[in-house]
Amino acid sequence: METVRLLLAIAEQRRWPVYQFGIKSTFLNGEIYEEVYVEQPLGYEKEEEENKTLIPSNTNMKFLLLSVILSIITVATAHDYNVCDTDGNPLVPGVQYYIVPGITDDAGGLTLESNNGSCPLNVAQSPNNGDLGLPVIFTIANPHKDLIGLGDNIYISFSTSMCAESTGWRITGPDEVSNRYHVSTSKYTGNPLQGTVDNWFRIEQYMNVYRLGFCPNECHDQCGVPQCGVLSVEVVECHRWLVLTGSNESCFPVQFKRA
Repeated sequence: METVRLLLAIAEQRRWPVYQFGIKSTFLNGEIYEEVYVEQPLGYEKEEEENKTLIPSNTNMKFLLLSVILSIITVATAHDYNVCDTDGNPLVPGVQYYIVPGITDDAGGLTLESNNGSCPLNVAQSPNNGDLGLPVIFTIANPHKDLIGLGDNIYISFSTSMCAESTGWRITGPDEVSNRYHVSTSKYTGNPLQGTVDNWFRIEQYMNVYRLGFCPNECHDQCGVPQCGVLSVEVVECHRWLVLTGSNESCFPVQFKRA
């Protein structure tokens, strides 16, 4: 009950929308006669109205009131679903960011490396601690959004590359030796066209930072690539390749630093 009171007080202070879903009293034994007064919790009183109750009610209820513990309360703000950079600002499409380690600092940010001395290049983690890597640009598949949210289908491209055709990220593989799917690059258009599902990535919450995933919302069996997974780092000799692993395997925690 204390949690309910606290949520209501915060919602009132910040003018958040609160939605109520009642439960009929017929689920319980007999009629409900309830007189409900909700006191404002200490520290969350509405300014100049500290003695005013939030929800006074005196009624014969056939539906449970909002303040009753069996009610379902939903309080949400759009900011909770936005991906933020290291300064706490939402990620903006078209702006350059470095993708750097989110937890450990034994290596650097994400960059491009060659697997066989030629193009296209693969995405890898810089082995040098403190190296930010190469800046990337995010493009949302949904053209109607102006901020990047958790789980959005996004295109990721490096802002520069030694190979003209190697800027946009895509899933390739599996590798003949390791049987892993790698994150490689290709000529990048930034358009959410059919047949480009292997370019669609997503950002997911991981602990108090983020991780990169691959799980296109429109992808079905005909995609020809694994439907879902997370990106991790696989160390092979002197390279730290970015690879696709199962959702339950280890991942590469990341954060985003504005360039």
